[in-house]
Amino acid sequence: MTNLALRKGARVANLPLSPVMAFIDTSETFIGVEIRQIDTRYITPGQSVEVTFKFLLGRIYGGKVVSVLQALSAGQVQASGAAVTPRVRRPRPSPCA
Repeated sequence: MTNLALRKGARVANLPLSPVMAFIDTSETFIGVEIRQIDTRYITPGQSVEVTFKFLLGRIYGGKVVSVLQALSAGQVQASGAAVTPRVRRPRPSPCA
């Protein structure tokens, strides 16, 4: 579900200085979550998961864990019509390997 700020009848400038909307390919959906470090020991790639959202009451979505990253950098994004381009992140090698 995507929240659009542009509605029928909204005024849009014809100068391409800043985008009005961003179109996002949703053929594959990935969800990133932040989990306390102590609880990540129970999570492994390939494990099945169930996801719920507060705004979609009663709906449960299934999926599987693709990877577990050892650390994520937090950041801020300024609101605009442009889609966020994430940096490529790779998991750190395990010290036990």
